[in-house]
Amino acid sequence: MPINKEDFRWAPCYYVDPEDAKHANDPSYIKRSFGAPNQLVETVIYAQGTSSLAYPVKNLRMRFVNKKDKYSLRPAIPTEGITAEDLASFEHVPKVALFTLKADYMESSMAHNTGTGNALTALYKDAKLQTAAQLKYPDKTIVNNIIGCPIVAFWQTGETLDSAEFIGRYNFNVDKDSKDDAELFGFVPSAKDKFGVLLDDQKNLKWGFLATFDEELDPTKTYYTQPVYGQDGLPDAAYAFTGDATAWTDYIRKTGPLYEYQEGPTTIQCWEFLNNAYALAGFRDDYDEDADTGTWNKTSKGKVKTYGKANWCAVFESRYPVYDNECCSDKRAFKRLIHWLHTTDQSRATGRVLGENEPKYGYTNDTKEYRLAKFVAELDDYMDREFTAFYYVLTEALLMVDSRAKNMMMCSFDIDSDAGTGHWFPIFYDMDTILGVDNTGVLRFTYDVDDETEQKVYNASANYGYYDDNGVWQNNVSYSTLWANFREGCRNDIASMYHKLRDEGKFSPEWLCKSYNTTIADIYAEVYDNKDAWYKYVRPLTEEVIVYVDGQPTTSTINMTQAAQGTRSLHRQYLLKHRFAYLDSKYPRATNEDIMIYPNAANAAGVNHPHPEENIVFHPVSSSTQFVSVSLEKSGLLNTIRLEPNVAGTTYDYFAHGSSLGDTKFYIYDLNDVYDLGDISNKCANLLTFTHPNKLRRLQLGHGDWVDDNGVV
Repeated sequence: MPINKEDFRWAPCYYVDPEDAKHANDPSYIKRSFGAPNQLVETVIYAQGTSSLAYPVKNLRMRFVNKKDKYSLRPAIPTEGITAEDLASFEHVPKVALFTLKADYMESSMAHNTGTGNALTALYKDAKLQTAAQLKYPDKTIVNNIIGCPIVAFWQTGETLDSAEFIGRYNFNVDKDSKDDAELFGFVPSAKDKFGVLLDDQKNLKWGFLATFDEELDPTKTYYTQPVYGQDGLPDAAYAFTGDATAWTDYIRKTGPLYEYQEGPTTIQCWEFLNNAYALAGFRDDYDEDADTGTWNKTSKGKVKTYGKANWCAVFESRYPVYDNECCSDKRAFKRLIHWLHTTDQSRATGRVLGENEPKYGYTNDTKEYRLAKFVAELDDYMDREFTAFYYVLTEALLMVDSRAKNMMMCSFDIDSDAGTGHWFPIFYDMDTILGVDNTGVLRFTYDVDDETEQKVYNASANYGYYDDNGVWQNNVSYSTLWANFREGCRNDIASMYHKLRDEGKFSPEWLCKSYNTTIADIYAEVYDNKDAWYKYVRPLTEEVIVYVDGQPTTSTINMTQAAQGTRSLHRQYLLKHRFAYLDSKYPRATNEDIMIYPNAANAAGVNHPHPEENIVFHPVSSSTQFVSVSLEKSGLLNTIRLEPNVAGTTYDYFAHGSSLGDTKFYIYDLNDVYDLGDISNKCANLLTFTHPNKLRRLQLGHGDWVDDNGVV
């Protein structure tokens, strides 16, 4: 089997879809299978991934050799528990020639990555979010992420099928690579798009662009039909151009027969985040090209590869447009976003007096508050607010702890690098480390993990710091300027997006379990669950396998049995149920109260209490971690507090802030597992209304120490 990205293997194959046999006598049915034992489809396979190359079982890329061989991914639909509507992501999917067989080595259920990808298309639709390409081509299926279906794979080592060896369960996914299958992701070049490299008069690279092509040769134009490199590995204008020394050369894989330089900006860009270890990935640093070590080019086996400036190439890779070398990528618009986010980093506030021409937003000095105000005020000039809120909500709700730096992509469909404009939004890539699983395969996180109160959970925290056990503020070293500012400054956008998704119905534990369990994790026969566990986890423990250590292949045994956790279907049901209950209470609605308390105004005016400062405070107790909210009247202003299990919380002290009982009504929201409201006798309740079932076990409405002005208890 291939062991790295350059280990190409010719692998004729065929694919059998079990649904085809059920419709053998239906002439209208379109078969999903391709190839046959006596009619193999030629493919080349090689390893896919970055960190996953270190695992004993690799992800595999499979590319059809003949361009006429393409396949439209359409998974089988189980007869029970799911409908065609639930898999609408696969309707009218264009045929593609490149797939990934995803081993999901660190996530044994294999449901997280592909299950989330399949669900996202429906969730984007529920959120009323469409990219420019989706709006432009409403009749095409354009996705923002990978989609796929579960399969089992065999590797035939001999001449007959008897020699086929089971090599594991995989997810048969479309690939993120946009070289040949850009249409699937909406990366469709416009008339202004261009590919190429701009050289100055000393033949120094300046930047690269996307290209369009002409169907027929125009004799009045200069065309470049293949990349041309000098001995130093750089594109050499002298080989490709015979006119002006400042030249465009075709420095990229061809998407059409001929290229033509087009004036105008690159309109579509997508960047992948590769590494959490650099401050640049969390926008905690600005990018200084002059200070970055290394050169943009490095040659290997006579071929220019994607190497260059050390920091940039360690953190970012241009997914679209696709370049042979990052030296050619047009970084201007993306660098503008990085720079702007860096200027809003609250931890780097200097306190200096703001300059005369700087926007003030009500402040005179460069403070934390000023930088947050700057972020909120200028966000819409740089990013798409709703797409960003969607990404935040999904990563929070599904505990996508490894998706806020590495495994995130930043995309824009309206880039104008020359003008310095463009609106960016994050999109999803690798999503296996979710729903409680960490990136070592350990089931580590519980449903109540919260980025606002806990550290070292997300790969880029939405929190600048925290108070330690001694109450001392500690700066967070792995925060993301984007996510920390978005959480603090755009809470209403986050809550609004959460409510929008919940209202549509699919963003629920039940529907998500369909995508994870019914269509993927539970679809395999148990024998294949067991064979997969042996092949991926037991075999490498008992037999030597090829793994990577410090980037070099070596042969050894390896113990990764902590990741062998079966389907985890019941755990997902439990975690999703409680996670959504937790977030429902974190983002309460001011129209969905559980209890209304009507004080008796006359009694309230004559009450004498030994602790009047506690007059309007609640002390709820819950059996689980959750939030609970209280409001005066239906003002929409909710006081929300987080409760730890079996520990009384303390709400906002309305009395201390100028409110009095009078005939004010209290509303309590999201009781969930609250079983005690504490002593509420001082609320002088004349009437309590319960609007939903609850789990209250104790309700104290009176107190022996209470007396009115006449001394009556």
